[in-house]
Amino acid sequence: MSAHQARLLETLLPELSLVPERSRDPRSYFSGAVGDAWLEIGFGGGEHLIWQSEAHPDIGMIGAEPYVSGVAKLLSKIERSSGSLRSRSNIRLYMEDARDIIEALPDASLSRVFILFPDPWPKRRHSRRRLVDEGFLAASASALAIGGELWIKTDHADYFQRITKAVDSQKDLFVCVPWSEEYPRTDFEETYRSQNISIYQLRLRKEN
Repeated sequence: MSAHQARLLETLLPELSLVPERSRDPRSYFSGAVGDAWLEIGFGGGEHLIWQSEAHPDIGMIGAEPYVSGVAKLLSKIERSSGSLRSRSNIRLYMEDARDIIEALPDASLSRVFILFPDPWPKRRHSRRRLVDEGFLAASASALAIGGELWIKTDHADYFQRITKAVDSQKDLFVCVPWSEEYPRTDFEETYRSQNISIYQLRLRKEN
């Protein structure tokens, strides 16, 4: 991490950070008026999150990322895109466990959740740390409004199999709909595709 990124963590991050409050409308975390709120979990370097914030200025983007290096990269992108150190009105960040946000949200308060290339925790003894399981799907369904969507991508075949089994076990929560390529690929995905690594994806919609 560069000295400049370290400075952004001290100066810009406090303007963008949020503290989850139980049952608080997520739109109220933003300084500007937003019509809806989306959540990206594990945003990495922030390519997708910053693109969404620029493409949808009326949407409040909440990004959850525990790794300092990823947050520092996103802050640099925000600074470049806004031309100054003032915060973007439609981005808020959380550097702890994303489950804190999901659990604190009131029912039907999000319209989209993105989980793009979550940590696969490939070792068997660590697999319980994987984010997406039956409990997470149920909590996400509660937080999503009718018609809200959960987007998932991974390069890890075993993890994807476990995700699809979890989805199949709770068919009453979501239906699968066709993937859309309207969104940009993350740096992770570009790297994987350049190495001919398979990408697995699910787009789930809450219909009742």
